[in-house]
This record gives sequence, C-alpha cells and structure tokens, in this order.
Amino acid sequence: MARLALLQLRKVFNGVVAVEDFTLTVEHGEFVALLGPSGCGKTTTLRMIAGLERPDSGRIVLDDQDITNVPPNKRNIGMVFQSYALFPNMTVAQNIGYGLRIAGKPRAEIEAHVRALLQLVKLEDCAQRYPHQLSGGQQQRVALARALAVQPRILLLDEPLSALDAQIRIELRQEVRRIQRELGITTVYVTHDQEEALSLSDRVVVMHRGRIEQIGTPHSIYSTPANEFVARFIGNINLLHVDVLNAETGLVRLGKQTLHLDRPVSGSALRIGVRPESIKIGTQNAHNVLLGRVVSVTYLGALVRVRVDVEGQPLDVDLFHADAPTLPSVGEQCHLSIPAHACKLLA
Repeated sequence: MARLALLQLRKVFNGVVAVEDFTLTVEHGEFVALLGPSGCGKTTTLRMIAGLERPDSGRIVLDDQDITNVPPNKRNIGMVFQSYALFPNMTVAQNIGYGLRIAGKPRAEIEAHVRALLQLVKLEDCAQRYPHQLSGGQQQRVALARALAVQPRILLLDEPLSALDAQIRIELRQEVRRIQRELGITTVYVTHDQEEALSLSDRVVVMHRGRIEQIGTPHSIYSTPANEFVARFIGNINLLHVDVLNAETGLVRLGKQTLHLDRPVSGSALRIGVRPESIKIGTQNAHNVLLGRVVSVTYLGALVRVRVDVEGQPLDVDLFHADAPTLPSVGEQCHLSIPAHACKLLA
C-alpha cells in the first residue's frame, strides 16, 4: 500500500489548460475515482501520476518520495488502459508474466505468481489461450492481472470498462473492487460513468474544465452537491428558480406557491435542487405541498418517472412500481410533497 499526494498540478497543451491547481491526497489502500465529462482533465491527471505526461508545475509525491521527474519505468506504478493492449502473440499466462520476465525474475517464481493472479482474476482455465480467443471482459481481466503482476505501489485504471457491454461492466466492476480490497492496493480510477464511480469508490473527485469541483464520499457527492455542475452531473435532479420571501425562515416562492427550506438563506433569488426520488405525490408533507399538472409518465424498468409542470417549471418525480399502484394521468392535476431538507441550495 502507498500514499499518493498530488500538489497543485498544472498542465497546458498548446495554450489550453488541461489541468489547473489539482491537489489531492489518496490514502493507503484507498480507492479514489476521478469523475467528469470528456475533456475535463481526468486522464491527463492519471498520465501525470504514471509519468507519461510531465506537469508544467506542481509536485507528485508517493510515500514521501517526490516522483515528479522520475521516469515511468522507475515509479513502480501499475496502469490499465481503456484499450487492453495485450500482446497478441502471447498466451494469457505469458502476457501476465511479461513484466516479471523483463525484471529478470526466476522462472519458478514467475510461474507461481502467474498462477496466483490467474486465480485472483478467475481465469485459471484460460492460461494457454491467446487474446483473440477471449471475450472483452476476459481480456480486461488479463490486463488487470498483468498490471498487478509487478506488485505496483499503486494501481491506475483509465476507463477500463467503457468498451464493454452494460451487464459485463456491472460484473467486472464488482470484480475490480473485490480484487482491490483483497490486495489493499491504493487505486486511482478514471471514469465518466457516474454509477461506476459511486459504486466503486471510497471517495469521488468530480472534475470540470481541468479543475476539481468537489471531493467527497459517494453519499456526500450525491446528497449534498457543492454546486450546480456537480448536481447536474451526478444523477438526475430538478433545478428550480425561486424568489426569497423570508431569508431568516428560509421561505421562498415558486411562482405563486411557497416552499420552506431547512435553513436561513441570503439574497433575493436562488437556485435549489431537488432529487426526483425525494418528491412524493400527495399531501404527505403539510409544509411543502405544490400543485402542478402531469406532463408525462415514463416507465424506466423498476422506476416510473412522472414529470409535473409547476408554475412553468418541470419537476421529475421518481416512483417505484411497488410504491405506486395508481399513477396520475397526463393532463391531471396533482399535489407534490417535498421535504424541506430535500431542497439543496446550489452555487
């Protein structure tokens, strides 16, 4: 296990800032995901950690050793790319043991280590197969085992599951997390998939335009987004424009209707965010009940999403089938109950 510190990293390509003032500490054995849209700087950050890109300023410290200018092959960092990059002329066992052979390890030691890794990634029966004889998921397991073979101090993964089918992605991310926990290896994982980041990580770093927008646990990132970008990027959320009626009591107005927030506010106008699953249809919350008209009812598997127009602003309400035996019809008026604590103030 290793501790990684990134201190005020900055990287510019042809006058365009890719990463700006990036500071993060990844603790021993921690799994941290860098999450954001394409072009936000997450892969550039990963490549700087690996030594494949050199920062224009800032420092990279691994276990109290400054590795900012250390060559990639001297950092002892394992990296798994989006493309599996397996050697097509080598068997699975030979691919996994490649780094150990280059390091000059004894043959018996290599064979024993390869067997252990094949068992770890559950590919014992595939040792003598070639990459073209494997599925995409199996190839990604081989790439992961190869990265782990040299016993790296930290593991970096750059969107390793993005090319796989949805069901295989779900299965493999569970395997990645199992392996990471079993080995206790410090891991930095790059993804644009919010579900992947939330389900895998101890902490999530949300990035936008090269900067960190928020760092936190999956629960805190989702339940208390720091600003509108994070709120929009993580899950579905209703964004409402409201006017302040009483700043001290948190009373605001949505059109001709009012809402109570759970804290004092400042200013004359605000943006608040409400998650669709926090809203109920009916009058369950006497303090915050809004009247609206149903615009659409959409079936999303286990969920039903009801869109309601309230004072010209659309609100999505997510209901489980089991909790919604009777649904409102399009065009019908309905009441929406919103707990005060569910209304999040957004920067």
